[in-house]
Amino acid sequence: MTIRDALRPIACAALLLGTAWVITPVIVLKAKAQGQIPPNEQAITFTVGPVTLSGTLLRPTTNGGAQPGIVLLHGSGPGPRQQLRIFAERFTRLGFAALIFDKRGSGTSGGSWTEESLDDLADDALAATAFLKAQPGIDARRVGVWGISQAGWVIPHAAARAPEAFAFAIVVTGGGVRPLEIEEHDYAAALDRAGVKGDEKRAALALVGQYFAYLRTGGNLASLENAIQAEREKPWFKAVDVSRMLPAESARDKWEWVANYDPAADIQRMVKPILVVLGGKDRPDLFTAMNEQWRSNLALGGNPDSTVIEFLNAEHGAAVAGAHHVVYSSGPPTYVPGYLDMVDAWLGAHDHDVEALKGH
Repeated sequence: MTIRDALRPIACAALLLGTAWVITPVIVLKAKAQGQIPPNEQAITFTVGPVTLSGTLLRPTTNGGAQPGIVLLHGSGPGPRQQLRIFAERFTRLGFAALIFDKRGSGTSGGSWTEESLDDLADDALAATAFLKAQPGIDARRVGVWGISQAGWVIPHAAARAPEAFAFAIVVTGGGVRPLEIEEHDYAAALDRAGVKGDEKRAALALVGQYFAYLRTGGNLASLENAIQAEREKPWFKAVDVSRMLPAESARDKWEWVANYDPAADIQRMVKPILVVLGGKDRPDLFTAMNEQWRSNLALGGNPDSTVIEFLNAEHGAAVAGAHHVVYSSGPPTYVPGYLDMVDAWLGAHDHDVEALKGH
């Protein structure tokens, strides 16, 4: 039976069902019932050039020889490690050592996520992976990466820069299309939610286009600033307030990738096992394009083991409707049925396959 055959019943259930499954109560109750011991954990730091990043390494409590490992990566914006802990703990129950860390400028990590380029993000992922591989008791041949949203661009870029870095990769509702397509979609959607139409919508999108032209080339900053000032009092401005994330000329090169990056070539260079999870309600207008870009570019690159799973009722992060942006202090999101078990099944299968696939 192939991995796709093994996953088909789970995937079909995920496509057809819409009821919710909350991960944390289920896991906690099951852990108590089975007398599971919490994972061992260790505060760690590692450096990327002049920047020191802080994190936590969680390990299974079982002693069964060298352990496989997994590094967890955040989406866009600030990224405290605690947001990823529920996944890290789940992975330790599968026998993986899991590394989570505060994104630059978050928690106790140095640097700033607002001045981090795609290369910097990729370097952070590679440094975290190298750190985990070097730890005692870790099987360096079996260390991979999991990431959500923005990490869907970071993981292929890192893998293209260092093809042997990851034994496997899991991408959850991210990447495929260019970041510019996501940004333009989200600004247009914000205007739609605000009821902005006609000439006003065209004027707002023209300002957005001017913003991305600046990110792309670095030119005409003064003209952009004047346009922002001129439009600031318009009723539609709050929906597209590009001044909130307007980098100075000295930091503009760190943001250039948002306007220019096309992930196709990097995806085509990914040759290790990869699982991509997509949500049908995650930006529905782009769902087909994201799906097609992932599938076509993995195929063009000849990846020997790529799986793209579609959860038609899932929003961003494989969450059910309205659950992705919950405040973590009040509990984690609620995920679509089958998502978590499917990832478990894929990891379990590929932990045994990593050495066999290493030479591809």
